[in-house]
Amino acid sequence: VCMPESMDIVAKIDENAAFGAPLLKPASDRTDIKAWQKKHKPSFGQLQRPRYVMTGLLPEFSFESSRDFFIKGHQMPGYEKADWKSDKYDMDFRKAEYQKAFDETPTHLAAANEALKELEPLIFSAEHCSPEGVSYDDIDLFARLRSMTIVKGLVMPPKVAAYMEYMSKASDIPLYTGLAM
Repeated sequence: VCMPESMDIVAKIDENAAFGAPLLKPASDRTDIKAWQKKHKPSFGQLQRPRYVMTGLLPEFSFESSRDFFIKGHQMPGYEKADWKSDKYDMDFRKAEYQKAFDETPTHLAAANEALKELEPLIFSAEHCSPEGVSYDDIDLFARLRSMTIVKGLVMPPKVAAYMEYMSKASDIPLYTGLAM
């Protein structure tokens, strides 16, 4: 049995008539937001990934084996995923690369803060990122931005901050700001 992707699970529940009419609009295929995400993925990964595994504060990373599993499955920018996951690199090397990314926080944080300024005009409102209403776009964007709230010193511009606060409350999913490092 194969575990479905998280968006597949969301769709299965949202489209199940037993739960009523679907709440989410289809994804809008906003190329501007997708391009923004792709452009900034390396800096964001170098900030969030080391923080996820540096402490056992997140329940999914409370065991060293779960942290190691995550590290092996999530390469640092500049490495091919297949190579990173293979025996080409040992765990000490991978952990050193994660530490290096953490040590480079000032550089990546400055880039992330600038990236969030670029995102500000792309968000339609505090309640949803696309004009059509709450959609799969929001599920994706909120999750990506939520992962960044674990970064101390991250500055979300007003519209981005309002969006994140609204989505956190509406979904009953807390941000990581209390764990930020």
